Amino acid sequence: MSGTSVLPRWINPAVLLLLSRRRIRVSQVRREDIQVLGTLQALSYLFLSVKRLDRPKLGRFVVGADAFRCLLECTLEGFPVVPSMFPRGAMPRLQTFRFHIDLDAFTAGGGDLASAADDLALGHLPSLRKVVVCEHVAAGDEAAASSDGDEVATRVKEKLRHEAGVHPNKPSIDLRF
Repeated sequence: MSGTSVLPRWINPAVLLLLSRRRIRVSQVRREDIQVLGTLQALSYLFLSVKRLDRPKLGRFVVGADAFRCLLECTLEGFPVVPSMFPRGAMPRLQTFRFHIDLDAFTAGGGDLASAADDLALGHLPSLRKVVVCEHVAAGDEAAASSDGDEVATRVKEKLRHEAGVHPNKPSIDLRF
């Protein structure tokens, strides 16, 4: 599904009981879109890509603990995500998780990187085997390399490697930033 600005309203979990695979490319994703997709009972593969993010940011969201019950592979591309948005109970069968993170969010508001890094915990995704993480750069952002930015990236990478190392499945981790 592509060529649409947002997820169509006709995507209804009560009607699409057997929908198991979905590739979606939209111009904008909303919190409610993620919630609706999370309730598709048979969804085992999801590729959700946002072509551009020049509209207001999605912002922080958390799905319900019973979301994405059958999902085995998930790619969330073009908008920032942190694993803590999917609490214990959500995505219980997820094996492959590809997502983008916003490194600036780990230092926004003068926050402590150590406490913000709790958002990167992977332990609540019990079936995880492979993780691919890319840095999200919003449309129009100018990535100015700085020592602070490099330090944040290094610490985030360390945290993600640690999380993969202590995970019971020892998932492979590919960090692309």
